[in-house]
Formats: sequence, structure tokens, C-alpha cells
Amino acid sequence: MNHKGNITDTVSGYGILECDVCGFKHLHPIPDQKVLDEFYRTQYYDTHKPSYIEEDQRDRLFWEIAYEDRIRMFEKYAPGKNLLDIGCGSGEFMSYAVKKGWSCIGIEPSDSAAEHGRKNNLDILNTTFNDFIRNNNRKFDVIHLKNVLEHVLNPIEIIEECYRILVKGGILYAEVPNDYEFTQRLGVFLLREKKSWLAIPDHINYFNFRSLKKLMRRNGFKISAQATTFPIYALLLLGYNFIRHKAKGRSAHNIRIKFEIFLYRNHLNPVRRLFYKVLSGLGLGRTVILYCKKTTDLC
Repeated sequence: MNHKGNITDTVSGYGILECDVCGFKHLHPIPDQKVLDEFYRTQYYDTHKPSYIEEDQRDRLFWEIAYEDRIRMFEKYAPGKNLLDIGCGSGEFMSYAVKKGWSCIGIEPSDSAAEHGRKNNLDILNTTFNDFIRNNNRKFDVIHLKNVLEHVLNPIEIIEECYRILVKGGILYAEVPNDYEFTQRLGVFLLREKKSWLAIPDHINYFNFRSLKKLMRRNGFKISAQATTFPIYALLLLGYNFIRHKAKGRSAHNIRIKFEIFLYRNHLNPVRRLFYKVLSGLGLGRTVILYCKKTTDLC
């Protein structure tokens, strides 16, 4: 593919290309596939994010509030309860879904993360999505694609394949960082900090609500619902400079945990969901969350 467009930033020897062909920002040049495969298989959880699994388990209630929202939406929109989790990590969401009566298969390229999930009797394939597709003849009611599209060389191909292996009426859940969002740009501008969301080499693609919706619609999906998550970069404006002072990162994370749990324990989940729906409509929030429906079997 002949990528073209304006370079908006440069970092670690790469440009951030606002690609006219793809419709979203991505690295230029694009990294080598073999280098990335090795990085995710042996380094991502082991050296790049060594405490990731432990932190997920420590913050279990916080994550289960989000899991409950997803299951609720899947049961509202999806035709059945057969789920594929791409990039499932150690299987925390899969484990929750199984307890709610869902049949789940996970795909995870990291050796250590896949092994951790298998110890919990989860059906996790230690492979890449590309390898899975070559041998798969199954279709799914839901495909769970959280924090994946920003990492891959071929997000358009992955969306096309997800469409193909969904049943008619199936749901693709896609969640990516909402990058170059207003509070991000304002925070780093006022504090004269670096754009910390530019994470090399693991983040290749950079989306917002507009670009991800465009990608989904271009590939045959209808957007059934959208949401977002706590706008953590807004805390830069309240003195939590977690870019320069890494120790404040945990403090900022604890604020969003307390916010979510307070509303949850006080039976204010409808208020929390409305808050995130309104934010997402304004293009704000830390992540882009889309529930995308396959409306026909014709590609």
C-alpha cells in the first residue's frame, strides 16, 4: 500500500503520518512484522509490562464494572453467546464472560500471558490472529477486540477478517486509545510535556472516534453504540503530572478507580454510563469504544 499524507509528529526515528489512504494516523515507516511478532511473543508482558497481569488482578472490581457493561451490551445486541477474544492477554475478561454463561475462545501471542490464562482452564490459543485465521472455519456471535488495533500492522485486514467470521447480526467490540484527544493536547501544551501517548514500538496506529467509525463503516459495519473511559489526561490540569513523575501515574489511576467504584456501589451505574456516552459524543475520553454490528453476510 502506498501510504501518503502529512507527518504530524516525529518520535524515536518514526513519523506519525496522517494517512490519506488508511484514514487514520500511523507510524511511518511501518515496523517490520518479524520484529513485532518477537516483541509480543517474548517481551511485551515479560519486560515491557511486567506487572500488567498482577495490576489487573489487584484492580479486579474496577475492571469487572467495565466487563459487566460489555456483557450487558453483547446480550442486548448479539444473536448468541459464542465469543472470540483477540489479544486476550491472561484472559481476565474471558474468565468473567465464561462465568456469565458465554462460550469463549481466546487468541494471545504472548507466551507468558497465554500460559497464565490456561492455568485458569481458559481456552486460549498461543498464536497470532493471522495464524488463527488460516486454520479457522468457525463463526462467532461476538468478537472482542480491546487494545489490539493500535498494535498491529494491518488493522484494515483484521477488521475485514472479523467481518468475515462473524455471524449475520454479530457484534464486533472495538476499543482503542483515543489519541490526540482534546484534554491530551491541552494538558501537554500547558505543561510543556511530551506526547506520552506516542508509544514506540508497540503503538503503530492512532485513532479517534471519527477515524475508527469511518474504518468500521467502510468495512460494512453499522455502529450500534459507543462509549469511552475516564479522561485520565484531564488530571494533568489538576496537578497530576504523571508524564514527568511516574509515581503520580498510580495516583491518577486510583482516582478513576475510586470514581467508578463509588458510582457502582451507590447504584449509580446508569449515571456513569450516561456520563461516558455524553463524553464519547463529544469525542472525549481516554478510549474509543464501538459496538459494531454486521448487518449482512455479504462482504
